[in-house]
Amino acid sequence: MTTGSGPRMPGELVFLRPVSTPEPPEAPERQEWPRPKRPDWAWWHYLVMAVFGPMVLVLVVIEADLAAHHLTGGVAAPAVTATARPASKAVAHRPRPAVLGHDLASYRAAITGTEEQAFASALGHLRADGKAYDFPAAVTDAARLIVTASAWLAVLSHTHPPPAYRPARLTYMSAARWARRAARTTLDALQTSNVALLAKGQQLAGKAARVLSRAPALAPRGS
Repeated sequence: MTTGSGPRMPGELVFLRPVSTPEPPEAPERQEWPRPKRPDWAWWHYLVMAVFGPMVLVLVVIEADLAAHHLTGGVAAPAVTATARPASKAVAHRPRPAVLGHDLASYRAAITGTEEQAFASALGHLRADGKAYDFPAAVTDAARLIVTASAWLAVLSHTHPPPAYRPARLTYMSAARWARRAARTTLDALQTSNVALLAKGQQLAGKAARVLSRAPALAPRGS
């Protein structure tokens, strides 16, 4: 082996020391230059702007209008016309419902017709059954009185007599309601064999008969 060749001995090794990274040089501080101060306007500057400013503005507008007219070939700009709104349609007034007139004839037919006669007959039979203690007949007559009272009430409710006849009409309708209540009470008493309830049914039937007898006296004279 020649001198300088082959592996070096540990004594000959050179240990490299870590080299620190050099810090970059500090940048020089930025020098701020003073801003130039804008000169203030003198009094005559404002005077010139006040006098000649409006004139310059008018000239600029005229020149712009002429340039636009030249570019469009001399065609005038279309005028904006306001479109008239169609007139609102008149709201058609709904006709008011006709007020039903007074009908004395229908009222008189209701208080003397077949419905009233059937009602009065059923009421009289039920009162007679109670006085005779005819309970089987009372069952049939009570059921018939409920039907006839309801039918007569329906007829009376559709009548429109003059104001002078209205108190009598209300009295007739009250008599029909009392009679229908008496018939229902009587049926309940017969189904439950309740003597006290049966007596109450007879009392209600008697009240219906008394109210029915007072109705003609409430009507005007000569009716």
